Amino acid sequence: MQHCGVGARGQRRSSGYPVPREYNVTHGVAAAQAYNVTMYVMAGLLVVGFVCNALIRPVDERHYIRETEQRGVGRRAAVER
Repeated sequence: MQHCGVGARGQRRSSGYPVPREYNVTHGVAAAQAYNVTMYVMAGLLVVGFVCNALIRPVDERHYIRETEQRGVGRRAAVER
């Protein structure tokens, strides 16, 4: 049995906790399946990112600043100083 914070080869970790993959492998999980949960979480985040990206729409033209309005704002700011 290994102590928390000491790896299989005896290396000491700064956090004091074993690496999740190493923990799974030492507790009977096959090495090929040690990252299954991590990959499912990453795939889920990727899907969430795709959905968020698909929901983004262009800004409505009524929110645009017209060139004439922009020049007026600059003049007002210069006058207020």
